[in-house]
Amino acid sequence: MKSCPACNRTYPDDTLAFCLVDGSVLSAPYDPQTAQPYSQPYGSEHPTIKMSNAASKTSDTISSLSSQPTFIPEVKQSSSKKRSSKGWLIVSILVSLAIIGGLVIGFGWSRWFGSNNSAAKQSGNENMNGAENVNSATPAPSASATASATPQSTPTPKSTPSPVKKIDITGTWTGTFANRDGILFINSQDGDSFSGILKNSKGAIVAVSGHINFDTRQISFQESRVIQAASEGPDWILGTDSGSLSVDGKRISGSGRDKAGHAYTWTFSK
Repeated sequence: MKSCPACNRTYPDDTLAFCLVDGSVLSAPYDPQTAQPYSQPYGSEHPTIKMSNAASKTSDTISSLSSQPTFIPEVKQSSSKKRSSKGWLIVSILVSLAIIGGLVIGFGWSRWFGSNNSAAKQSGNENMNGAENVNSATPAPSASATASATPQSTPTPKSTPSPVKKIDITGTWTGTFANRDGILFINSQDGDSFSGILKNSKGAIVAVSGHINFDTRQISFQESRVIQAASEGPDWILGTDSGSLSVDGKRISGSGRDKAGHAYTWTFSK
């Protein structure tokens, strides 16, 4: 049994630590010889019965309230207050961090945007200054220089010469050679070169070879060797001959000189 030192109430439940009336800490187990009853009036006839009734009522009240002490809600309320204060502190810290982060990001963005604008302006100024320097360094052509410039004439395209037509002189040519009847037989032609034989009325046969110029129609040949001597009269003396071909290509004529220095003429037609 325990008693309250403030109000002297007794509690039979030894597990109870605080007074249910004023909340004081209960003392050691109650001693009936030393304790004085609290609400016992002087001269009462049945103190024991009243005390016992009060004790029984008190014990009933204590037994019914012992499971729900009044100081527990105060402890819970204080802990909830602490938790709510901690929650508000965390929320305020997070809000402060968000505000600081926003300020830092905004400051960095403004600096980056400002640096880009200044760089773009500086680049534009440099380009404008460079263009002005180029314009000032390059003098404009004067009117006199423009007027004195000689216009270039358009070159006249060169005319392509028409290909020269090849003249075929192969075949048998008859006529006179050194005042005697003769025959010129050209049996081979390679480009402007030709070869054949020359025969006169005395039966002499001589091998010849020469060239013809297709542009000027000039013809020349050399008496190279005597194939057959004349049947009568003097021997054939080799010589050099030159002449021209007619426009229609049917007549050649010219002159010659032998090694003895004798000059002669000749003419052949085809």
